[in-house]
Amino acid sequence: MEEVLEIVSGDQGAQEQMRKVIELYEKTVHEHKAEVVDQKTRFKAIRDKLMEELTSINDKADETITLCDNIDNKLEYCNVVFKGLGENIAALEQSKEQHLKALAATTSNRKIITQHGNEQMKKARDDLENIREKNSEEVLQLVAALKFTEVSVHTLENALEKKLIENYMLLDKFERLYLMVHNLDRETLDSIDI
Repeated sequence: MEEVLEIVSGDQGAQEQMRKVIELYEKTVHEHKAEVVDQKTRFKAIRDKLMEELTSINDKADETITLCDNIDNKLEYCNVVFKGLGENIAALEQSKEQHLKALAATTSNRKIITQHGNEQMKKARDDLENIREKNSEEVLQLVAALKFTEVSVHTLENALEKKLIENYMLLDKFERLYLMVHNLDRETLDSIDI
């Protein structure tokens, strides 16, 4: 603006002043245009750089959001798994308690059955021992009776043998008497059927 004032205050003619003012104006406009173009170029470069940074930031933000979504999904899955594990742990604890109770009952039953079995075995052993003792006594009695019977049989056999001998002797005497009474000999006697 000072240059315009210098030109207008000078001695030159109006036309010349006007030309100089226009030249100055055009020069100023050209400088301003160049400056605007330069600023536009700088602003465009800054804008492009900022857009690149913004795009990079958006990309990183998208990646971060995706990672957060993945983490949220994994966290939700982990929560479901942990909840399931918690339920499984409760079920396993309950099952463990039931198995421990069943084991205790089985152990108790086994002890009762073992004790009952031992009592039955003791009773069976005692009965067997009593039977053996009775059988031993009976066997001894039977052996004694058998020996007595053998002795009796032997005695009877001896007595029978004596009786047979006596009977033969009597028969022989009878035959002799018969022969004498009938005046017969032995051969005739054998032929006669008495």
